[in-house]
Amino acid sequence: MAESVVAIGLAANIVQLIIWATKIVKRIDEFQERSDKVPKLFRDIKTQLPLLLDTLGETQKQAEQGALEEKTQKALEPVIEGCKTECSRLEEVLDKVLPTASDHRLGRNIKAISSVAHERKVKDIIETVRVYIQNLTFYQTARAGRVNLGEYLHTARSRSPQPDSRKVFLVPFERDYDYIDRAGIIRELDDRRKTHRPNLSSQSNTAIAFVSKIQARMFSGFTPPALRSLIRQWDDLSPDAFQIVSDWLNDEDHGPWLMVLDSADDIDLFYQGTAKGPMKTHHPGIAQFVPRSPLGSIVVTTRDRRVAERLADRNKKNEPINVSPMSGSEAEELLRSKLPDELLSDSAAAVELVSALGNLPLAISQAAAFMTENGMDVSEYLAAFREDEAQVLSVDLGDSRRPSENGSSLLLTWQISFKQIREKEPRAAEILSLMSVLDRNAIPKSLLVNDSESATEFKFIRALGTLKAFSLVIAEKDGNFALHRLVQLSMRKYLEDEGTDTHWQEKALMAMVKHYPPGDFDNWKTCEALSSHAQIVIDYEFKSDECLLQRATIQHNLARFDGQQSRYALAHQRYEEVISTRKRILGSDHPDTLQGIFHLGEILYKQSKYRKAEILLRECLQGREGVLGPTHPDTLITVGQLAEILRGLKRYPEAEELYRRALAGKEDDLGDDINAMRNADNLGSVFRDAGDLEEAEKWVRFAFEARERSTGPTSPVTLESVSHLAYILRMRGRYDEAEAQNKRALAGFEKELGREHHFTLRSLDDLATVFWCQGKLKAAEEQNRRALRGLKNVLGPHHLRTLSSTSKLAKILHMQRRWAEAMDLLKGVLRVKQEEFGVDSPEAEETSREIEQLSTKDGEKQLESEIGRLTVEAP
Repeated sequence: MAESVVAIGLAANIVQLIIWATKIVKRIDEFQERSDKVPKLFRDIKTQLPLLLDTLGETQKQAEQGALEEKTQKALEPVIEGCKTECSRLEEVLDKVLPTASDHRLGRNIKAISSVAHERKVKDIIETVRVYIQNLTFYQTARAGRVNLGEYLHTARSRSPQPDSRKVFLVPFERDYDYIDRAGIIRELDDRRKTHRPNLSSQSNTAIAFVSKIQARMFSGFTPPALRSLIRQWDDLSPDAFQIVSDWLNDEDHGPWLMVLDSADDIDLFYQGTAKGPMKTHHPGIAQFVPRSPLGSIVVTTRDRRVAERLADRNKKNEPINVSPMSGSEAEELLRSKLPDELLSDSAAAVELVSALGNLPLAISQAAAFMTENGMDVSEYLAAFREDEAQVLSVDLGDSRRPSENGSSLLLTWQISFKQIREKEPRAAEILSLMSVLDRNAIPKSLLVNDSESATEFKFIRALGTLKAFSLVIAEKDGNFALHRLVQLSMRKYLEDEGTDTHWQEKALMAMVKHYPPGDFDNWKTCEALSSHAQIVIDYEFKSDECLLQRATIQHNLARFDGQQSRYALAHQRYEEVISTRKRILGSDHPDTLQGIFHLGEILYKQSKYRKAEILLRECLQGREGVLGPTHPDTLITVGQLAEILRGLKRYPEAEELYRRALAGKEDDLGDDINAMRNADNLGSVFRDAGDLEEAEKWVRFAFEARERSTGPTSPVTLESVSHLAYILRMRGRYDEAEAQNKRALAGFEKELGREHHFTLRSLDDLATVFWCQGKLKAAEEQNRRALRGLKNVLGPHHLRTLSSTSKLAKILHMQRRWAEAMDLLKGVLRVKQEEFGVDSPEAEETSREIEQLSTKDGEKQLESEIGRLTVEAP
């Protein structure tokens, strides 16, 4: 009776197995009818399963007829159970890789790609099924009496792979067959494995690609299903689970192994602290359980460099392998591997897209998935990306190779890191939030330190260290810091969603008010370093009057710096915004409002817009006399600037009177008063333009000596007086002295301000005039053309200084008998002056006279008589 029950049970199992196997064959047949791209391994399965069905059919009949002995039935039971196990595994694979009619386009594409990733598993199933087919086939042969069945099955079982002796490859993530090896990272990992050095990487894909390549004995993830195939004594509830794993792997009898500690981002989990998850209480850390067998190797992937360095015992020979963004060519290759050809028609757009995505693999993969799912080509995606970067990069399309709780969105991935940092290092999170609302490049520590700490304080240093360890900030060689563009984008999106973006923008505003100085010469380096951050901050939309006034302060200092750097149009625009804000909130007569008006008038003067400048300076002077008094230093500065404008308008008596008022009794001793020195130098300009060269030289030397004594021989203000003195000497016919002073000024300006600063170019232009006066026409033309190129670029082609230099070139050419070239240049100058200043303006009339002069036969003689008395704007 017992034998018949066993036989019925065996027959039922065989029937179930036949139904199962037949269903699998049918699924592959249906897929083959819909697609001609059936992977070879699935075709092999289709070949093997019918053989299995045939042998199972024969065995089923014998079981139903009661023709099997109990011993035979027991010998066949593990074979049938093993077949059922393999069919179950195979069905799981088919569910993942064979598309169904209900799958959307992206789903079908994903399954098609992932079929390759299951290749190893399918191959393993085929090999096992073949063993079972051999056993069943041999059984049929044994029934015919040719072989002893018991002996064969015993031998076959001993030859069958056992869990503890076969290679085990346990990776919970599928291999990415689009993985692009970068700069030999896989090779570096393999070299370290062979020399038994710890392998430290920072990207999961790299680790998966590496272990998939070598397929050694592999353990990944402390999970019971994985451990059961390696460690027989595992107990799901054992409190000593980590110790069991460590002891087993440290036992050299178990052979070589390779372990991956993936996403080892929580330093408190590995080292003493309070961790999240199942170990929420204080604990000694699990780093003590990491095995150290000479036969084993460990690959660690982590966002936190500190974890990697500690696990490598901070050994220089085991420096972590930093997986940086891809190169441009690698990024393009990755994009091509993930997109169908019809979506890649625009190669230029592809290059631009990967660059915009920072060459980051996750961003590129996410973009490719989005394009594939929505049928967008690269140029269409690029246009959508430009329109709303944050929205596009926030889309989560899912990734079967990533844990679902982590998401596949690039922004979400970085935000997970930020949340982890905020929980463990709140100060680091504050610093990153502030950095995200500044320019992402060249961020100095000074902007990040709050009022209650210093840059050398341990808490601040540790916070920055945390951000560097997670690769969220980049330490630059000059001591500044930078953010990856997409990290900044991610943080800004996070702050916006959290509703704290305005808070951090106001923090940045306060930092800039504190650290961005007025743009005077002594502050140029600081202004240059912080200007990009200041520009970012003033572009935010602030609402409170307090914030708007603070923004106006930054705008004012920026405009001052722009004016010093000859960016007059930009300075003009900034000053107008400053004046508008201050007038509305503070009133027209407030000292801060008047300060803005003064500097705008100064910029208009430098743009040669003398009449508009005069109107503003008179408004400023009236306001300062009323609010501050007629002798206040700011009032006297206004008087001096108004005098300078009147000199530009050739109203010399008025200008002289105002300059003498501005000197305020310092005609005999300027002391260290910089403004008085400037007024003395400009008073010399009045006498120069009025033709009193002896008096002009006296005042210019007076200012020069005071400036050299007070500010040093190479300061820009001293060099201005040197340049002015050279001009006076040239006008007095002392050309050699003038040349020496011009060369001194030129060399000083080039060193202090740079070759393209307008002071340098003006000095170069003046040197060309000296050469002309000396009859060195070729040298004069060469220097003049060089100066003219720079002046057009810096001051603009319509600036009076530029037009004056152009007229000078025309005269130099005329003296070389290149009359046609000279006349073309002068006619061009006349057109510009008529457009800018009016047909009947003094500026246009001056050029008309020059054209008339050069059109006569006596033109060259008249030019020779005018050498050294050219009216060029003074320094």
